[in-house]
Amino acid sequence: MALKSMSLKSTLRPAPLLQLLLLILLAMAVLVPLLWLVSTSLKGPAEDIFTSPPSLFPTQPSLDAYGRLFRDNPLWTYIFNSSVVSFLAVVANLLFCSLAAYPLARMRFLVGVLCWPLLWQRFLSLSRW
Repeated sequence: MALKSMSLKSTLRPAPLLQLLLLILLAMAVLVPLLWLVSTSLKGPAEDIFTSPPSLFPTQPSLDAYGRLFRDNPLWTYIFNSSVVSFLAVVANLLFCSLAAYPLARMRFLVGVLCWPLLWQRFLSLSRW
């Protein structure tokens, strides 16, 4: 019954509306370049990507650029190399962070005593998400 008495004016406060507007602007700032990227990649060889004024939608969409990407470049080698580097970075991070975490958890020293409250505060702030 209390919900019915709430007016539209009390539910639409300026702070959430401003926040929503800011989020919409940020979403557009992220999505418009992605749309431009996909649109440009679909333009055919006859279309100029540097026309003025720029056209967002291609007049003759084509997937030829993607065929040339896989045919002319060793893309799978690049993906494999990136995967190997990423895997090794994760393994090294786990190794070195584990080596650093052990003394913080098991040994008593001044830096460890000072670091624990900071670490717990960080973990608790992440648990709210």
